[in-house]
Amino acid sequence: MGAEFNLATTKEKPTQDWYDELIRQAEYQSGHAGNYTGSFSEAVGKLGFPTTETFPNFEAAEEWLGDNAQKWEPALAVPFKDKGGIHWAIGAWCSS
Repeated sequence: MGAEFNLATTKEKPTQDWYDELIRQAEYQSGHAGNYTGSFSEAVGKLGFPTTETFPNFEAAEEWLGDNAQKWEPALAVPFKDKGGIHWAIGAWCSS
């Protein structure tokens, strides 16, 4: 079985409620977890904040998430610098 990398961004630090809503939206659009949708609906669980590092840009955050997120695990969130200040990237490898 494969996996697809999913990525979302937000201007504010994501909360668990924010992440749960992201999952609900993915379930509505693609189906519920266990259906191998390749969407965030496959990354159910507690949102992780694995590092205190702030990445210099979106691309660096995306690359780090792609290298460190794990299939079958909840998403990870990391901060990155943007023209408007600090934003957050949320990434997960989702089974498909």
